[in-house]
This record gives sequence, structure tokens and C-alpha cells, in this order.
Amino acid sequence: AGPGEVEGMNVVGEIDGKHCIIVDDMIDTAGTLCKSAETLMEMGAKSVSACATHGLLTGPAIDRIEKSCMQHVIVSDSIPLEQKATNPKIRVVSIRGLIAEAIQCMTSGQSVSGLFSLPSPALRAATAPQGAGKPGVLGSLSD
Repeated sequence: AGPGEVEGMNVVGEIDGKHCIIVDDMIDTAGTLCKSAETLMEMGAKSVSACATHGLLTGPAIDRIEKSCMQHVIVSDSIPLEQKATNPKIRVVSIRGLIAEAIQCMTSGQSVSGLFSLPSPALRAATAPQGAGKPGVLGSLSD
């Protein structure tokens, strides 16, 4: 299979009646992601959401995500999305606080490993509620 093509897929574990989250490093055309979500739903998943570090979202990605069975797709702002991600299913999490803390740690000779475990201020900021009464990005997956 070439880029963006799904050749085969294996799922390990019980899916029936579960809320599933697909975790990936990047989403390019979203072909594999949407096929994976479809497979999980066919296996009885209650819902499917996805998250990825980098949202390239090229070609048909936005349209595929919009038409998919996924409830949410969460990506970081490591790649500027600007007008491309106007789909309400796509949520963007800022990593600028995490990057700033990493730079500060590195310039002061401290380890960056502590940034990736709670209660890191950058992770707390990324998962904190967004305004009064609204769930944070990660908290909203359980809705």
C-alpha cells in the first residue's frame, strides 16, 4: 500500500461497547484514520475519537473527517491549520506553553522529562477547562 492507503488492520482487545481513542503521530489525508474508526465502529465501539501530534490535513482529509463516524479529532498546533480546520469535529490544542517550558528547561540545564507528567503547568494549561462551564479538550472526550 502507498501513502494514505490502508492495506490491512488488526485490533487487539475488546471493543464492543467501549469508547475508543485512536492515537497517532500525524494525520495526513486521514484515509487510514477514518478506516480505523470505521473498523472500530463495525466491531461494536460505542464511539471513536482520535488524537495526533501533527495535523497535516492534506487533500481530502477535512472532508473525510467531516463525513467520518468519529466524534472528535484532536491535533496540536505544531503545524498551522488556519482556515483548513473549520470543521467542528477538529479541535486544536496549543503546544506553545509546552515548547516554552522545554526551552526554559534546556537553557537552565534542567531535564525536560518532567514536562510530560502531570502536574506540569503546560499540560495543566492544555487540559484545563476552556471558559466557564465548558469542558477542556481532553475532558470533552467523555461526553
